Amino acid sequence: MNILVLQDHLRNGGTERQSILLARAFAEAGHPTTLLTFRPGGALDFSPAPPRLRRAALQPFDTRLDWFAPGLRRAARRLAPDIVLCMGRMANCRAATLQRALPRATVITTMRTGKELPRAYIRSLHASRHTIANSREAARILADRHALPSEKITVIHNAIVFPPGGTGCLPAKVEAASCRLDGEAAGSKGTGILPLGSGGTGDSPVDGAPRRNIPARASSSSTPGFDTNAPASRPLILLCVAMFRPEKNHRALIELAARLPRPASPAALAADTPAIGDAPGPAPDWQLWLAGDGPERAPCEALAVRLDLAGRVRFLGFQSDPTQLYQAADIAILASTRESLPNFLVEAHAHGLPSVACAVGGVAECGGLAVPPGDADAFLAALLPLIRDPARRARESARVAAHAREHFFPAVQTAAYLRLFERLLERRAAP
Repeated sequence: MNILVLQDHLRNGGTERQSILLARAFAEAGHPTTLLTFRPGGALDFSPAPPRLRRAALQPFDTRLDWFAPGLRRAARRLAPDIVLCMGRMANCRAATLQRALPRATVITTMRTGKELPRAYIRSLHASRHTIANSREAARILADRHALPSEKITVIHNAIVFPPGGTGCLPAKVEAASCRLDGEAAGSKGTGILPLGSGGTGDSPVDGAPRRNIPARASSSSTPGFDTNAPASRPLILLCVAMFRPEKNHRALIELAARLPRPASPAALAADTPAIGDAPGPAPDWQLWLAGDGPERAPCEALAVRLDLAGRVRFLGFQSDPTQLYQAADIAILASTRESLPNFLVEAHAHGLPSVACAVGGVAECGGLAVPPGDADAFLAALLPLIRDPARRARESARVAAHAREHFFPAVQTAAYLRLFERLLERRAAP
């Protein structure tokens, strides 16, 4: 199969990471694949490792316009794909146009958002050959709200981008701009494929500190300032990895953190603290780590200062690879007001992090503890027992890790895509 994966821009987002993972997996499975974006560059731009993966962009330079796709139909006809997989809102809005321009191709739309869909997106859902939803809740919305026939919908959950014990499923990051379809990149002629990079950015996960200074939950190494045999010697880490956008609702996490017990000294750790729900025992010392960037970061930083949490809430910025954060943290938390199927929870569970999250979109399908959105008391009632009780954390850790292995590992998910592609092509070829 000749496969085209279409995305507007490789910004640091969950859909963008899935686009890269899938394009790479399709190429490694032996299928010539092109990852085509509207805009060049982006935080996740990369050098394609598999020889069958081509990386190209439509804009000759970055106009910063996500919707601008000059020459899309011409480029698609030149590539002559059997399958076109549209990823992200802007790409999905173009699916109807592409299906008309490529009548022999199978154009596939995707539903990976909890936001309202623009009209062009909805038209594309009906014009495309098939739609892949990344959660059962997204599939329900497609059928109930947008009248898409059930036989035209397939649910395939997100794949884990950064599996435990691995190096991740994304190619190496490079600083060069993306190539154009005509092979020009950074002012020079090329093959349409960027050269291999050096293997990563070396970004530090925590406020400029070296990676080796982040303690791992299960580590037996001699991390400075952290005795693995004395859990109370370090704070319990609550983690959220998400872009600072309004719908991610970091503000709610900070406000929840302000209600957590704050032991002031080692003696306070042994004292009784007011219980919420059925949470037994004293609460350990804790920190909240927020990894990501975006327009809501500055207001959230100001909120943490106002709530006297400046020493407990750490803003870690963009992380090209959050693996070491998953290894260092104890509990994942998410208070989004809109989601489809959050990559953060899927990956946190794969690394054995129990979680508490607001039950929006496909959050409950991730396998962690889900509470009613907007109910801070319910959130704390679910979170406090995990904070206070290491045995409960261990049981929940084993449960969510097993769920992630069964439902989200990359080989299983990418194989599901390829089986669907083959079935759709066979159906088209049938007399």
